[in-house]
Amino acid sequence: GDLFDTFAWRVSQFYPSVVFIMVGMNDCDEQYLLTVSDFRNNLLELVGKVKNIGAQPVLQTPCTIRSNQNAGMVKRYYMLIDVIREIGNIRSVPIIDHAKYWKENIDKSVSWMNDEMHPNKYGHRVMANYIFECISMDEANYTTSTLFVP
Repeated sequence: GDLFDTFAWRVSQFYPSVVFIMVGMNDCDEQYLLTVSDFRNNLLELVGKVKNIGAQPVLQTPCTIRSNQNAGMVKRYYMLIDVIREIGNIRSVPIIDHAKYWKENIDKSVSWMNDEMHPNKYGHRVMANYIFECISMDEANYTTSTLFVP
């Protein structure tokens, strides 16, 4: 919905070469009534819109959520993460898999969270550093690598 209505304002006007896409966290909340199929179709359309303006889309999974969320939300979260990975694979789009990285660092990730599903300032630093690592950016070239992360 809103991403499509505001695509020109959010993306196209900047004539980007690369567009990083992270969706799915709010969509895992059942109150939004977005089916997994609709999520898949929307993400496919979004990837297509990015490619149509000549930019390279890069998909990102959101960070992990704590398992004390309601069971339906946790199940939907993993289903949407699978869709993001699937679309990356079938459309040959790079994926930065924050969910996997945070799960591999589950003992640390508790201190990266503001609440059950949103990263705090440390979590955002971790995400930025992981993006730079995934795109093989030299650590000396980005400031966030020097900031404290518990």
